Amino acid sequence: MLFVKRTWLDIALLIIFVVLGGCLKLIYPTDLLWDLLNYHYYNPWALVHDRLGYDIAPATLNTFFNPLLDLPFYFMIRLWNDIPSLIRFLQGTSYGLLIFVFYKIATLFFDIKKQKLAFFLTILIATTGFSVLSQVGIVSNEIQIAVLILWGFYIILKAIDNDKRAGTVWVFSGLLMGCALGLKPTSISYCVAIGGTLIIFHKLLHISMKEIVIFAICGVLGYLIVNGWWMWKLYSHFDNPFFPFLNKIFKSEYFDAVNYYDIRFLKGPWWHRLIFPFFMTFNYGQYYTAETFYIDFRYLFVYGAVIWGIITWLLDKHVWPPRKFLLLYAFVGLSYLVWLNVFAIIRYAVVVEMLSIIILVHFFETRYPRCYWKQLVFISGMIVGVYVLLSEVFNYMKGWDKVWYGKHYIEIEKIAVPEDALIKIYGFPSALVAARIVDDRPNRIVAYASYNYGTYIDFMDRGKLQEKRDLIEKHHQGTEIILAVREWDFHDELISKVQQKGMYCRLLHFPWDKVDICVPEKLKYQILLEEERYGNKKSAE
Repeated sequence: MLFVKRTWLDIALLIIFVVLGGCLKLIYPTDLLWDLLNYHYYNPWALVHDRLGYDIAPATLNTFFNPLLDLPFYFMIRLWNDIPSLIRFLQGTSYGLLIFVFYKIATLFFDIKKQKLAFFLTILIATTGFSVLSQVGIVSNEIQIAVLILWGFYIILKAIDNDKRAGTVWVFSGLLMGCALGLKPTSISYCVAIGGTLIIFHKLLHISMKEIVIFAICGVLGYLIVNGWWMWKLYSHFDNPFFPFLNKIFKSEYFDAVNYYDIRFLKGPWWHRLIFPFFMTFNYGQYYTAETFYIDFRYLFVYGAVIWGIITWLLDKHVWPPRKFLLLYAFVGLSYLVWLNVFAIIRYAVVVEMLSIIILVHFFETRYPRCYWKQLVFISGMIVGVYVLLSEVFNYMKGWDKVWYGKHYIEIEKIAVPEDALIKIYGFPSALVAARIVDDRPNRIVAYASYNYGTYIDFMDRGKLQEKRDLIEKHHQGTEIILAVREWDFHDELISKVQQKGMYCRLLHFPWDKVDICVPEKLKYQILLEEERYGNKKSAE
């Protein structure tokens, strides 16, 4: 009977959290995340229309990311683009799933009956951090990945104190974490961390090497289930199953022989790593961990608590904590270290951000003083601390670029693309625009001037990709439509050149007002169906 009651409670809470997540997104504006404009719509669209290798890298290197996670969003746009509130609600439900999974983890560390306040604060603080709250309902997919990682971690946590646990613990947790890695490589921090934790502390955790091997095998299997088919497609087209990454190993002629990775936030001297939480907390956040400004004190609080805890432990009897706490500390610590040295991008830190709050709350709860006046000081400090942590919540809504909805979720003026037209993209992000105006037509999309952040080298100006693109342009005899992004230095010169060749250019009507569209002057009224309405917006001023 107790099991039945808990089951019904979990089902009820799951529904409540999912509805809460959906409703929260309804008060958020639409995201115009840079990656949405670049590849989160284009990639699933290209998969559905079998355009890998047909188009030439419209979303630069992001063109080659596994599109599986973005398929639900793509089909929502196709089915309900004129019901934006429904899409917003559905996009927010993943946040509800995240809250539920974290709630289940928190129940393993706090007695709900005896530690009500600590439990409540843990849930509240952990689900309102910048990395979490700023990504509610947006297409970054980090929330969905965090659900899989935390779910896998919960399975291990729940069984870790039982020496007679079933082997299915390692099967299901391995599959979940492997799937997370296959769906999005940014979860590598957590996969490496959980593997390292199990290996390094297997004796203290009472885990056998057989269990670790089962976990690893199932992790690889989960990875291949969701990503193996995509690896084969990449290999078939570009001779590299991870294209364009790890190309120093596979040496595809379509890209340089380098192992490319994003180094935008991996800057500064080595000692910055020692005080990195300070950069994550204050104004330095926009320079070190994100493309946008934020302030979040939880990183500094956790950092201080961890240092204090380590010093206390070293000065004490060096007694190892209970297994589930040891597993938590080791996993969070290793995840943070891997994340710090591989990415240092705040969007990828959802799992670390949430689990570290359990450590923070438990740390202060266990240090509740017995002296009355010390209790007053302690409680006052806790009230101030909680206020500071939660007072920044409203600033998170600013997040990345956002705009309020119109009548459609994605709203672009109508463009009648001729059957013989070649769509040429200069600069990025604009692959979403190209995909929307092409729609179901077979027009090819080719990219020019696709500069990679971090290296600032033209992704298209190299190897067989360039040869293939130039060959397409050489044999093309029909109309050309140009999409040019204003943010790039070459924009004005490009517009001037194409205008001299008899093309008409103006700003495309789209919430992100930075894309110019150029069409042949004589066809502008046939192609630009709303020219009389928007034609006053010129591309060069």
